[in-house]
Amino acid sequence: VLDLPHSSLSVPAVTATYRHRDGKLIPATVKIQGTIAQSTLTPADVAFLLPSLRNFHSQVSCESEFSGTSTGLNISKFKAGTTSGDLAIDVSVWVKKQSSQTLWHADVRQIALSANAVEFLSENLKGEKTESPVALRRLGNIMASGTAGATLAGGITARGNIRTDVGDINLRFSMSRNKTYNGLVATSGVNLK
Repeated sequence: VLDLPHSSLSVPAVTATYRHRDGKLIPATVKIQGTIAQSTLTPADVAFLLPSLRNFHSQVSCESEFSGTSTGLNISKFKAGTTSGDLAIDVSVWVKKQSSQTLWHADVRQIALSANAVEFLSENLKGEKTESPVALRRLGNIMASGTAGATLAGGITARGNIRTDVGDINLRFSMSRNKTYNGLVATSGVNLK
């Protein structure tokens, strides 16, 4: 357990295995597995790493499960959210090196922001009060889900849904290796008036 003034990070298990030959590590044998148990973090506690976090005093709960090898990382579970309920994240991600390219996939089960969180983030990410765009404030509560990933052909694909207080949006996007883009935005209406 790592305790900071307003944070407690619980890492009950992390294991790493590997083999060596002639006193040298054999990279292909490296394996790691671990969990972060339900923990409470206050971003302001680590402002020495990123000064813009000094104003983030809301507690964030988080938990995670991960594993990896010398060629990849799998975060099978990452959940985080503020104790106020203004922010919730539930995602899984993997990344692996295959030949000369890096493949990755993200499954966003949920990213939810309350209208209060959107305003707070826009004020604090730069470390100074800024006015968020009127259209963004009018969206109200935002909930997004979807998937994205790199393709074997060297491109990127993504699809998702964004639900707001003023309407819903379905998105599809792809980009080929040679930077050719294709996309679709579908909605029955988003009322920003």
